[in-house]
Amino acid sequence: MPCLQLAAPGASSAGQHPREGCIVARLIYSFPVMLALKIFFGLALALTIIGGLIVLKKWDQIFGRALDCRSETPGEISYNKVQVVAVWLIAIKLLLWMFFSF
Repeated sequence: MPCLQLAAPGASSAGQHPREGCIVARLIYSFPVMLALKIFFGLALALTIIGGLIVLKKWDQIFGRALDCRSETPGEISYNKVQVVAVWLIAIKLLLWMFFSF
């Protein structure tokens, strides 16, 4: 995406960062946009942590042995648990990265 420069054509940009005069960069990195992103990712992080704690509280109820499925093995139950924990940890990692990168 080409950058829309604020400087006049032919003006010297010595010592200037390549994106410093870019309208798009100034809009994206403005204080209100950064604050909105921090609030959004902070709320998403809080909701993800709360959701994970709710799942931990109801762990046996969610991942207990299914009485209607007699062919379910302990390996299948463990695999489901590991998948849920892995996705939850990756989601928290990504949200922490997004929250602290802005």
